[in-house]
Amino acid sequence: MSLSTHTAPIKQTRLSFLPANGQNAVSAAGNSYPLDVLIFCTGFQTTQPLYSHLVHGRDGLSLADH
Repeated sequence: MSLSTHTAPIKQTRLSFLPANGQNAVSAAGNSYPLDVLIFCTGFQTTQPLYSHLVHGRDGLSLADH
């Protein structure tokens, strides 16, 4: 599956490794992709982040209180 924006392609693929230079990602199929940004999606829970009770702002309200 591939998504795209007006300025850059966004690809969803299984990676095999990231070289130490950090400039390219190599997919499990052996394709090399130059990187500007690499986003790791781990399936975390967005509706109740674990840190939401730890972050406090004005008036001492936590992020979870909003």
